[in-house]
Amino acid sequence: MGLSKVPTESTSAKVNIDAAWLDTYNKEHETDFELYPQDLVTFANNGILTVKTNTKSAEITMTIRAGEGVQEDKAYAIPVAISNQSSDIT
Repeated sequence: MGLSKVPTESTSAKVNIDAAWLDTYNKEHETDFELYPQDLVTFANNGILTVKTNTKSAEITMTIRAGEGVQEDKAYAIPVAISNQSSDIT
């Protein structure tokens, strides 16, 4: 996550999968991506991103595991959204 300006104090947000956004994307772009199984996707630190003072960005590790239901010839998407952000992030 990148911010447009340096925060005056440590700030945070939560990263999660937004399945509803994929429906919107598919309709808007006339695509048919399928949602990657959410139980096979995890985020480090329970999905919490923290931007420390004097920096403008934060990273988080996303782990994508293989699973029996995942088909090799199918196009999947993992729509990631930011929620529960500190009041200074818009």
